[in-house]
Amino acid sequence: MRSLEIVNFEGKDELGSYEYWQGHILDIETAYPFPDLWNSVNVIVYPKRHPNNPDTPDNIAGKYNTELDRIRLFLNPDRRDMSVYEGTLAHECGHHYGDEIHFQYPTNKIERGLDVLFDALLPETGKGRREDFAEMCGVISGKDPMFFDKKDLKYSNRLETLMKTAWPVRKRLMTRQYRNLRVDSKRVYWEETRTKRVWWWTETVSLGWFGVDKDLRLLRYSNGAWVSA
Repeated sequence: MRSLEIVNFEGKDELGSYEYWQGHILDIETAYPFPDLWNSVNVIVYPKRHPNNPDTPDNIAGKYNTELDRIRLFLNPDRRDMSVYEGTLAHECGHHYGDEIHFQYPTNKIERGLDVLFDALLPETGKGRREDFAEMCGVISGKDPMFFDKKDLKYSNRLETLMKTAWPVRKRLMTRQYRNLRVDSKRVYWEETRTKRVWWWTETVSLGWFGVDKDLRLLRYSNGAWVSA
């Protein structure tokens, strides 16, 4: 993340240490190790009813501001269980991730393709697909859900693979011609193509199948097996 700020009431120190919150930020950055995804995000931790946020309802634990790339957490210092706020941080990071890949408002072919895959796999919170995305981004990073009962929450390996690889897949396919975007339990994969001119017409020629696995390795399908590209 670009920055972390903890804003206590004057003379108090009750919102957790810098090291505590930096550790949970590191958890997110480790689950989704893409510096160019996170390097614009500012995280600010406030107590409830802080003068800087006078209109924040008591039931709101965090907010993500798209225009400012800012995540604000609103802590109740009397609450001893901090896991809800760790989950809130991960959830709001999920909103940033979704915004950066234009989830639910795609602008190009690869973003539309990722939307189709996510729509087929995301569990529903009942609060809209962008909330579904943010929720599962946080859960897959290892944090507790905000809207689901943890013991009842089930999701597929395909969704975990898609969530962990969507960022590098989008980056690669923004500049390549491809078709047949798919996901299985181990990788997201697709067929890369080029357009070949033949006399007065054109043909689409396959360049082979490529993929990215959960370890973020770029793969190529060759002789019946996936190998490093």
